Parts: sequence; C-alpha cells; structure tokens
Amino acid sequence: MNKIRVLGTDFHFGPGQPSELLSRWAYCDFQNREILYAEYIDSAAMREAVFHELIHAADISTATSDNEMAEDQVQRISAVLFGILRDHPWLVDWLMEEK
Repeated sequence: MNKIRVLGTDFHFGPGQPSELLSRWAYCDFQNREILYAEYIDSAAMREAVFHELIHAADISTATSDNEMAEDQVQRISAVLFGILRDHPWLVDWLMEEK
C-alpha cells in the first residue's frame, strides 16, 4: 500500500475489500489512517473518488466534531477542484514553483 500525506498525517492508500467499502467507490478511514478505493470501477471514476476522500481527510484533519463539512459540501468542493486540476494539468507545477 502506498502512502499519502494529508496535513502531516500519513494515510495508507490502496485498494479496499468489498467488506471495507460497503458499496462505496472509495472510503476514508480516519481512525486507521487509510484511504481505500474500489478496483471494480473505471480508472477515471477511481481517481475522482480518491480525490473526494482526500477532501474528507483534509476536512477531518482540520475540523472539530461540530464543524465537519457535510457530504454534499465535500462532493461540491472535490468536483470543482478535481475539474480544475484535470482541465489544467500545468497548474500543479505552476502552483508548486519555488520562484
């Protein structure tokens, strides 16, 4: 399993078992520090689902129990950000420039 760092916390990242995913395309298990995804969906949907779970991980990392984002908020922000990055692949390199 690979690792993804979200705000200083390492999450194991890899395919999940159907019993772990419970009919979802991806899942962020914050307590176990895992982001799991379904291998049975196409790769484009898989990447979008994982990005969605990264937003959950960032939200949970910065929220308190009374101000976590609702699922529809996570869905909207992840869809918009993923679309921007997908449509402008040069943007990540530009944003990360050290100049």
